Amino acid sequence: MKLKLLRVDTKVIMGSFLLVLSSLLALLLPLILKGLIDGSSIENIGSKVFQSFLIFIGQALFSSIGYYLFSQSGEKKIAKIRKKVIEGLIYAEKSFFDKSQSGELTSAIVNDTSVIREFLITTFPNIILSLVMVLGSIVVLFSLDWNLSLLLFITLPCMMFIILPLSNISEKYSRRLQEEIGFLTGQLTEKIQEHELIKTNQAEKSVQDVLDNCIERVQNNSLKSDRVTSFETPFALLFIFATIAVMLTYGGYRVSAGYISVGTLVSFLIYLFQLLNPISNIANFVTVYSRSKGSSVALENLLAVPKEKFEGGKSVSGQGLNFNHVYFGYDENRPVLKDITCSIFKGQKIAFVGPSGSGKSTIVRLLEQFYKPLSGDILMEQSSIYDFNLKEWRSKIAWVSQNNAVLSGSIRDNLCLGLNRLVTDDELMKVLDLVSLGDEIRSMKEGLDTEVGERGRFLSGGQSQRLQIARTYLKDAEILIFDESTANLDAYSEYAIISILYSALKEKTVVIIAHRLSTVKDVDCIFFLEERKITGSGTHKELLENHERYARFVQEQMIE
Repeated sequence: MKLKLLRVDTKVIMGSFLLVLSSLLALLLPLILKGLIDGSSIENIGSKVFQSFLIFIGQALFSSIGYYLFSQSGEKKIAKIRKKVIEGLIYAEKSFFDKSQSGELTSAIVNDTSVIREFLITTFPNIILSLVMVLGSIVVLFSLDWNLSLLLFITLPCMMFIILPLSNISEKYSRRLQEEIGFLTGQLTEKIQEHELIKTNQAEKSVQDVLDNCIERVQNNSLKSDRVTSFETPFALLFIFATIAVMLTYGGYRVSAGYISVGTLVSFLIYLFQLLNPISNIANFVTVYSRSKGSSVALENLLAVPKEKFEGGKSVSGQGLNFNHVYFGYDENRPVLKDITCSIFKGQKIAFVGPSGSGKSTIVRLLEQFYKPLSGDILMEQSSIYDFNLKEWRSKIAWVSQNNAVLSGSIRDNLCLGLNRLVTDDELMKVLDLVSLGDEIRSMKEGLDTEVGERGRFLSGGQSQRLQIARTYLKDAEILIFDESTANLDAYSEYAIISILYSALKEKTVVIIAHRLSTVKDVDCIFFLEERKITGSGTHKELLENHERYARFVQEQMIE
């Protein structure tokens, strides 16, 4: 999607019209002053002053309304761009987030759109007003004295010859600066989120060094950009003031020679002073437009990120799941799963067990269709799950992750996340009781409306996990996935919750990812993973008797 910075709408057209009127009124003032100097009678002075007053009022009124209309249009466009970018990120493929830093994405949405906002609300209307002032002044100046005017406009191409190359360099440095700011934002976001890790490892100094280095890179690129920008305006002003000096000298000669009147020379000089700001705006426009163009490219890149396809696909049908020789790696040269082949029947409670790094959680990500296998397939009867409608498929799955996935908002907000039906408070409390969280919520002053804080920081680890489990139960999905979902619970709470859930989820297919075996002893089938492949399957008792590595794994955890 291309962002068209100069796209016009009704408000832009109306705003432009009013700014043009404001500029035309400004062009009348020097002519009125010329009439006063060159021979207005005393009787006409009051009339001329009153005309000037009306022109000032009209100019201010038209200009104010014009800029306001541009602001309305610009803010609407920026809000639309931000919504589009956020929508694109929300629906982006999982692999995109694996390669991106959250802070850099946030920086693009906030900083790059702010650059474009400045262009739309300030620079764009300024250039319209400035162009009218410059073009109108050219017409009036040539009508006053074409000799002086010709001398003036011979010098303008010289100025543009200097300014344009500087603007191109400025665009390059501006883009680099935005990239460095995005990287700094990403690093800062990560370090703030992991402040406990930093403190417990006494890593404050090394982290500060990393952030200081990022800040210095931002500073260096900012100085390079400012160095170029600092040359542009002075060069423009230098040419303008040099031109004024030449005009005064040559104009004084033409007055003394009788070619023009004093009033003509004064009005000519007033027009020149009126042109200072418009010419500066025109010179600055190229720089700001280049910067905005650079920001729009960054946003266009985000808008071009591959999206998950929720439309099309077959309706979900069939029972059970079959992993058919599945190979997968986040990098093709580094496999995470090798030749995974197994069957999960409808209503079965199964577990994937194994040491850390054996690929257990990756299986969940394949089931959720965050990724596709490099080879092999996951089937529901004879259909690949990747041929199903993605939205319908995910509605069949509920997942409790090991990362305490809780969003800022209330307990109610988190319980009802993604639900497409109304849920009563009684139903919510019943589910919370099921995971032994109901009494704790009742004891809170705000109850279900209690805020959990950013990433659930007002909750304990155990409360966050139980809240996730309750949310999963509310979804009433056909397939439930528990990915190390009781890691933050004590043994008693873990056993109690698992027992209750197994009883409540009799008809559901339950997939458990576990490193700790206490949660999976009673499942229908355990698949043991080591070295990224399944090396054994069966009940806990069968594996204990027939699988040496599993037996040793159990012994290490002191499970009888």
